[in-house]
Amino acid sequence: MSSAGDPNDEPSRRRARSESDVAVPEQSAVAPTAPSWTLDTNVKVVLLRGAAPPADMKLSAFLRSIGEDIVPTRDVSMSVFVRRPHEYIPDEKQINAVLNAVKCLPYELFYKVAPFLEGKAISSLKQWAESGRGVRPSPSDNIRDDIWNVATARLNAAVDSIKRYMANEAALVQQVSLADNVAMTAEEMLNLRIQPSTKSVRVMPGAFESVFEARWGYVESGHVDMPLGLKIYDGTVDGVVVPRVWSFDEVREISCVDELELLDLENDGERDMAAEHERNRVA
Repeated sequence: MSSAGDPNDEPSRRRARSESDVAVPEQSAVAPTAPSWTLDTNVKVVLLRGAAPPADMKLSAFLRSIGEDIVPTRDVSMSVFVRRPHEYIPDEKQINAVLNAVKCLPYELFYKVAPFLEGKAISSLKQWAESGRGVRPSPSDNIRDDIWNVATARLNAAVDSIKRYMANEAALVQQVSLADNVAMTAEEMLNLRIQPSTKSVRVMPGAFESVFEARWGYVESGHVDMPLGLKIYDGTVDGVVVPRVWSFDEVREISCVDELELLDLENDGERDMAAEHERNRVA
């Protein structure tokens, strides 16, 4: 049986591997989860993808962390080193090995690109979206092309994600509003359909009196004793005699017929009556 302190003991080996595997580097190149950007988000946060700023350690400590056995001309901090790296590591091969290390990227983004953008009055995504795309460092800014490409890609991607979100949100609001309008219209139509069966019809007094209080009648010619030789007969509705609508005086007043015309009409009425009497006699 193996003792508890035996290095060949399997549980001990598993614990050793686990402790080695979970060793976390000081700076991760990629943030585990992209945060939700807004137009007010600082460009530094976007450049680091939401990760914490890299620790401003000494150059010698950084070289040891990446496994490079290099002796710099001066042991400056990393924030100073990335601005003029060739002054502290003159050898071209050695400096390329350091700058191409994954851990060096956050230092260049945070201590070189971010200050450059702030010098151009760009500190937020809104400012980058408005004027940042036309900005480009000059050789004197000492920002490598590949680092600048990484920075602009991250900033542009953040701005584009905000634009897509805003467009999707606007489309969602419009869709919800349309659905609400459709539902409201459907409800109103349903209420109109069920209204006759659930609500009694109410007649407003005085409305459409010319329709509800209308009367009818007819006139008959050949009556010499009547105005204009016409006699008004009132109609009936369901056997009920409807009262006369106009009086004789109203008829005379409206007619505007002089006495000669009235006499002619009365004579015509007499002739009509004589002719009618003759037809009845012959028959």
